Amino acid sequence: MQHVQALHPISLSTAGKQVAKTLAEKEQMIVRPKHAKDVLNKRNGITKKEYRNSFKELEDFKNYLNTEGNARMDIRWRTDARGLGLPRNGNKYFGGLEICATGIRNFVAAVGIPFYLFDACFSKHLYYKGVYGNLVSLVDTKADSLTNVPVALTTEESELESLYSGLFYVSECNNADSELAKQMKEPISCVIGDGASQFFNPAQHTLGFQKSIATCSLHVKENARKRCKTGWNEKLFWNLQKARSRRERDAAWATIERPFSPAAVNYLRAQLDDEMSDRGRPWTRFAHRHEGICTFGRKGTNNPVEQEHSKQVLPRHHEPNRFLRAWGESV
Repeated sequence: MQHVQALHPISLSTAGKQVAKTLAEKEQMIVRPKHAKDVLNKRNGITKKEYRNSFKELEDFKNYLNTEGNARMDIRWRTDARGLGLPRNGNKYFGGLEICATGIRNFVAAVGIPFYLFDACFSKHLYYKGVYGNLVSLVDTKADSLTNVPVALTTEESELESLYSGLFYVSECNNADSELAKQMKEPISCVIGDGASQFFNPAQHTLGFQKSIATCSLHVKENARKRCKTGWNEKLFWNLQKARSRRERDAAWATIERPFSPAAVNYLRAQLDDEMSDRGRPWTRFAHRHEGICTFGRKGTNNPVEQEHSKQVLPRHHEPNRFLRAWGESV
């Protein structure tokens, strides 16, 4: 600990291997990256006691937000500690939370661009290993102005359907008179996720099976790239993604079939077939036009929510209480 404290101020986002490397260079100490990260976290005040005590503040924070904070917040507590490695003594333990900035929700429903993005990111805290779900809306298409507006946040133990169901629930999209849900259900509106069933199923359950739920083309690209052992060419992929007509699409596909490895070709073929099927998940411009979806020049990507994740990297090193307060300050 003394050697770590002797180093220059270290960001909470610093990886253990970076700390270990610095200790080796400056202090001539050889330590394992995991041990170095544990020491760094303790140096920054992350202890088990402080971690557990932080959850005691959540109820007061919830009461404030629900009465004076122009927000809606719910907390899930669990009394069954089986499988958690915690004492079964009647105490309640944190299960998760949902929060929606209701003022912003009403604003984007009334005047925002109908582009709604859902995605999950993982906690980087030493003890909390849960997942954060984000609902972000687009309010402007100009690059030099504020474009990403966080609307709702949820937490869950892992990326489960309940993570995304919580986003629809806390933003009240499951209510028949929800203006936000009405906007999402419009054919021209783009509701987009990463293509995983954990999001797709609750989205269709909430918005109806007639609503076409889009898949982020960046996720399709990365999945194809990982499968492509030889011949990967990003330009060829984007030529396929942005093809407007059947003729352009077929021509772009022909240029991919030859150089890409079979695994990547088979994956992309399956994605193309899926997006044109009933309840398909469109990710190309051709499919977007076929469904009448407008992506506002975003290539069918969920960039805005990914950008929101990048801004949350530092707060994700905190426990849910401090992360929630950082989220509240950002909105």
